[in-house]
Amino acid sequence: MLIVCNGMIRSGSTLQFNICKELISWKTDNYIIGFYPDDVPEGFYSHQGVKVLKSHKPYLSGNGTEAVKTLYIYRDLRDVYLSLKRKLKCDQSHCFNMIDEALDDYAQIVSSSNVLLQKYENVYEDLTYSIEEVAKFIECDFTKEKILEMSQKLNVDSLVNSKERKKFKFTDRIKILANKLGIKRFNIYDENSYLHYNHFSIDRGAVGSWKENLSESEISQINHRYQEWLEGHGYEVY
Repeated sequence: MLIVCNGMIRSGSTLQFNICKELISWKTDNYIIGFYPDDVPEGFYSHQGVKVLKSHKPYLSGNGTEAVKTLYIYRDLRDVYLSLKRKLKCDQSHCFNMIDEALDDYAQIVSSSNVLLQKYENVYEDLTYSIEEVAKFIECDFTKEKILEMSQKLNVDSLVNSKERKKFKFTDRIKILANKLGIKRFNIYDENSYLHYNHFSIDRGAVGSWKENLSESEISQINHRYQEWLEGHGYEVY
């Protein structure tokens, strides 16, 4: 089985990926992980066990016979915009371009078969139920006790605390400084959780932060540009 962990940018895709990885590790030791399309390990596609790909882009490969299950998580685009603005220091045009591209990818992904869609706000509010939902979709047996244990391990506070306790190597600290100074951009993340050193915003991914942190002009432009998508996915536009 091949599981593709897609997800809208800045929308909890790494959390969804970690849920999948934890569940698979309960099920079997015979699994392999890759990052599509740029970091797929040699022998990945011929591996006889479970294969897990993480990506923000639609998965376009496959042998045509293997069962492919896709996980996808999306979020209020106004919070996506805010997160991009904060983390990547994007100007408005760049943020809009990235969201436009993400929505094009979303349309392609959801048109395929065997996709589990999860709404970020639902996952944030009820992580335990969301883990159960993924477990059923990827056919992993579970107990309530195991799901609760995972929920406690993967909730936002636990992930933030574990990230803050992590001690980066000296070379990584130099790269982090270079990122902050704008000298050069390095991709620095924890090799276990795949969380970047600056993965979480100051509000720890809280739902609806855009209401207090975007200007009236920004909110109006986002609402106008993406009104149909927002309303179609249950987000109030006003």
